[in-house]
Amino acid sequence: MMKTILVITVVVAFFVAGYCIAYSRMQIKYDELYVKYLNQQAVNHTVSIWLKEKVRRGNVSWAIQDIGSKRIAVYGIGILGEYLIEELRKQRITIVYIVDRKEMDSQEFQGIKVYHPNEPLPEADLVIVTAVFYFDDIAFELKKKVSCPIVSLEEIINVS
Repeated sequence: MMKTILVITVVVAFFVAGYCIAYSRMQIKYDELYVKYLNQQAVNHTVSIWLKEKVRRGNVSWAIQDIGSKRIAVYGIGILGEYLIEELRKQRITIVYIVDRKEMDSQEFQGIKVYHPNEPLPEADLVIVTAVFYFDDIAFELKKKVSCPIVSLEEIINVS
């Protein structure tokens, strides 16, 4: 009889432990998905504002020129980074380098040198961070490496 109770206790304990582990993993996955969702919402919001400003003013270079920046560094080459690079090139604004965390096959993107955030970074007049959802964390780290202003793309396109 004791042996049966012990076996049942062990089985129940394994079941409860398995359930707890599975629940914990599901919670981690949920948290990861939620952060991705919030990031995508930030990107969508930024694109929406950008399109409105582009229709209203024709481009976003006016905001950068108001800052007086000539040599721009871009942090992030996701969809917002690609759009920004295209927009800056149309306005003949110099992009001195790009910073991105992703491992890349090439150290260049569209002919522009790409640095990993852990590498020493050259000087620029301004760094525009296109990873708007993570701006605070990125700016905190970049301030240790560059002496120029660091702004979010969202801030650039929200300037009225």
